[in-house]
Amino acid sequence: MPQAALGNANLYSSSATWTQPAVPGNGGYNNYQDAPTASFWTGIGVQQLVQAGCDSIATSTPQYRCWTEDYAGTGNPSQNLVWEGPVVRPGDQMYASVQYVGSLQNNSGGEAYFDIVDLTTRDYRSFANAAPYPGWRAANFVNEAPFVNEAPNGYYLPAFGSTTFVDCYTNDNSGDTWYLLTSNNNRMVMTDNGHSNGTVMSDPGAANNSTNGFTDTWHYWGS
Repeated sequence: MPQAALGNANLYSSSATWTQPAVPGNGGYNNYQDAPTASFWTGIGVQQLVQAGCDSIATSTPQYRCWTEDYAGTGNPSQNLVWEGPVVRPGDQMYASVQYVGSLQNNSGGEAYFDIVDLTTRDYRSFANAAPYPGWRAANFVNEAPFVNEAPNGYYLPAFGSTTFVDCYTNDNSGDTWYLLTSNNNRMVMTDNGHSNGTVMSDPGAANNSTNGFTDTWHYWGS
């Protein structure tokens, strides 16, 4: 997970494009809301988030679904997740952007705007909802396994091979655009225990200054 780190800039939006990878099916799961998932998304914030993305889900017949979320740090990350967006198939090129409009104060009303586009089929969806400012001066470009430690036996990270993010950028409150570069990001590796001594599950490569992106590679199921 690269995270743009831009000092004291207040970030209002983030955007990214990636190729949605295929995952193998798992006959033990039929409900897409309760199955091992490789999730790909962009957003702003850290403990509070405004985010949008698309999941490759290892149900018995794999499913591919988009979603939006504003997560206000309530302790339940799925509380404000909504499954919505264009129909997506493995191999499609996906674009997502999020934008916050409103006050910089967390307790003041604001609006979150979400755009999700399947660039392969040109299917486009937009959404909006009330949200507090997520703050924390960070833009995120992420692959993760949601709830990996929260299911009774822990969800694993489905084998997605690799996928490439491009055109990753964020905008600040001064109207400046910041592209993902080798010089301005914090690179985070996903491990099975969430710590540096764990087994690597997925690994974001170094930022590419030509594409403003990176390649994320699957390494381990993480069961």
